[in-house]
Amino acid sequence: MSATRYTQSSAPAEDVAGTDGTPTVQALARERLPVRREYFAVSDTGRTVFVPQRLGLDVASVVVPRVGPDGWIYRYDDGVYVESGEPYARATAQWLLDERTRTGHVREAVEWIRTGARVNPISFDPDPAHIVRVGNGILDLRAWGAGGANGGLTPYTSENASLIKLPWNLTASECPRVDAFLSEVFANDPEMIRHALEIIGYCCQARNPLRRAVLLIGSGANGKSILLHLLTCLLGAGNVATLPLGRLSGDDRFAPSSLVGKLANVCGDLPSSAPKDVSLFKQITGQDRIFAERKGRDGFNFTCGAVPVFSANEYPPLARCLVGVFLTVGSRAVRCHVR
Repeated sequence: MSATRYTQSSAPAEDVAGTDGTPTVQALARERLPVRREYFAVSDTGRTVFVPQRLGLDVASVVVPRVGPDGWIYRYDDGVYVESGEPYARATAQWLLDERTRTGHVREAVEWIRTGARVNPISFDPDPAHIVRVGNGILDLRAWGAGGANGGLTPYTSENASLIKLPWNLTASECPRVDAFLSEVFANDPEMIRHALEIIGYCCQARNPLRRAVLLIGSGANGKSILLHLLTCLLGAGNVATLPLGRLSGDDRFAPSSLVGKLANVCGDLPSSAPKDVSLFKQITGQDRIFAERKGRDGFNFTCGAVPVFSANEYPPLARCLVGVFLTVGSRAVRCHVR
């Protein structure tokens, strides 16, 4: 099989890079695939034919794909699998084919990758509660607490990565601005501050083992929205869903899929009226298997690990009908309650 070194393409391929510094297809290809295969062969009859397996192998070397239960291709990116695998695969195939690109060739190569990657699919179920995926590795809380090797951290690989990675490294540091904010919001109440920090730490787990939801409750303009924003920043926007309670009432068939690979569902201002149906909400907090689907993809079942986090100015009707589910936090002079 012959190989070809990269040359500058006369026709630029689709650029899939984002504004957040996501690498371009061209940059990834040059980094991960310095030599590429010949994607066409001569048949016994003398005809030149396209060989999708060859292109698929090179695209897979660039994208590092795995397929989810929804049939979508995810790509490995610095310790986490991201949803842009499908467009990256198509754009990479197009760029590698260059002037010989045909829509059919690209489609065949991508489908070849999809079929092969189904052998080792990525899981949509959350990690065990003792696993926390920080920026610099997979933290095993049991080994970390026992002073295990490498501080309980395991480096990321394409085999042990998932859809979740926190946006910060595990290091010993102080956060005086966060401490000052919590002291102001909770009126220097050490119990409330400790409780807020415990909630933030609890949401860093990929699972909801205590089967809780969080409710920040108190009068307006007291820091609830800023606290929700702080939680989102610490968890990472990509690890947080923002579904309002109305979309979790069972009327939106696509809503459950938005919770896949999320650490929390953060949304402020609960409605004053109770939703018509709370069965889906109970499934989410109860660690039950949930059926989900995405438009144009396969349906699938998964266990939701995202912790629902809401805020309200007063105690909502939903909390009254779900005793034992909500963990209620009051700000300023309001005490905290566990229901």
